[in-house]
Amino acid sequence: MTKPTKVTAGDVLDAIRVSFNSREYAVLANVRNGTGYAQKRERYADALALSLWPSKGIELHGFEIKVARSDWLNELKDPEKSHEIGRFCHRWWVAAPPGVVKLEEVPTQWGYLEVTEKRTARKVQAPLRETEAWTVGFVASVFRSFAEQCIARSEADRMVADATKRFADDASKAWDLERQLDSKKRDLETQAQHHAHYRQGIVAFEQSSGLTLQQSYNWDLGKVGTIVAMLMRGDKALDEAMASATSASERYRELAEELKTLRERIGRVKASGDAEDAAE
Repeated sequence: MTKPTKVTAGDVLDAIRVSFNSREYAVLANVRNGTGYAQKRERYADALALSLWPSKGIELHGFEIKVARSDWLNELKDPEKSHEIGRFCHRWWVAAPPGVVKLEEVPTQWGYLEVTEKRTARKVQAPLRETEAWTVGFVASVFRSFAEQCIARSEADRMVADATKRFADDASKAWDLERQLDSKKRDLETQAQHHAHYRQGIVAFEQSSGLTLQQSYNWDLGKVGTIVAMLMRGDKALDEAMASATSASERYRELAEELKTLRERIGRVKASGDAEDAAE
């Protein structure tokens, strides 16, 4: 069985912010009961939430966050210590994960907010309390917490605009890189196809010719290419050679006939001369 993840004080504070959302409430964390050291007892509220809609009532909610059973039991030993800041709050809550607070232990003037990893439940509704007027020291503390935890809307808008621009720039760069990678990928695929085609041709040539090009270092591949080109011309080249040979053969026959005729004429002339010499 999977062990459940422990709920932290930060998780509980986040749950308070969600439950008391920013449309209806302004939430501050870790607010002191005054500034400086003039107050007799220094106390903190783990969180304050001020409602903002007059139609639902302007109320200040205070919270004690407990994530350990022992811490809660120590709180019960002196519940009045929360009075130093709780006296300014219309409602006071303890917010804790399951197993920390028992329902029968919740003080009469408190409410109980149970926080799990998946939900927040108001197990005990905090009753409306009589409040005291806010002191100048308490107001100063609230303003200090606001200044420390919040930023001006204009600054927030600027930060959002800067972040948006950075995101857009990064997205554009990422898109450009992606396109470049796609282009390189297509080039590599094309080169691989060409290589495979050339390799097939080399294998076929080697099988047909009996030559192994990678081992035939003494071969002049340029001359081999020239010979192949001549052979690729096929019958045309052979026809030209045969026509040239035939023409030469015919010329040789004509010369032979001429020589034969000349020889016969020489023979007749010689025979006629011999006959004349004999008659004298």
